[in-house]
Amino acid sequence: MKSFIVFVLLVLLCGCSTIQDQIDDWVEPDVPVEPVEPDPPDSQPEPTPIPGQVIVPDGSQMDGPGGFLWKPVSERLGSLVCLFPQEYIGIITKADLYRKVGTALELVETGIFWTRDYNGPRDHWRYVNPGAHYGQNVYVVITLQDGSVRAWFIPEGATRWD
Repeated sequence: MKSFIVFVLLVLLCGCSTIQDQIDDWVEPDVPVEPVEPDPPDSQPEPTPIPGQVIVPDGSQMDGPGGFLWKPVSERLGSLVCLFPQEYIGIITKADLYRKVGTALELVETGIFWTRDYNGPRDHWRYVNPGAHYGQNVYVVITLQDGSVRAWFIPEGATRWD
């Protein structure tokens, strides 16, 4: 609780925007996300996050070995692990889970950096519980070394999203 109060005071004193402010700029509350038909395989663009955009995996295609992965139950520990695109190797400073509560986002958990030596290689961030524990409408928000953020929307925590 003390660290949260210190964080709020720092944000107010610095005049910095919060992650909540940045995500609010990206997402209109209570606007349903319509699934989009994927393009034919030969015309698929590279899955590159655009600053200011929340990435919404639809579960119908896979990024391949170098993209984002929400793996609700890992083989090693049985808990959630998120793997991030190769372009973010070594520049992620934190990986937070937020849950949408009304029109606000609530910080649920901050991940623990685990490794980048497997699956790609990609940065792996682990969480305490299996993905199902985090429920629905979860945002995975990474903060990069330059202070910018990227976010992925996870409609259902128990489902693998790639």
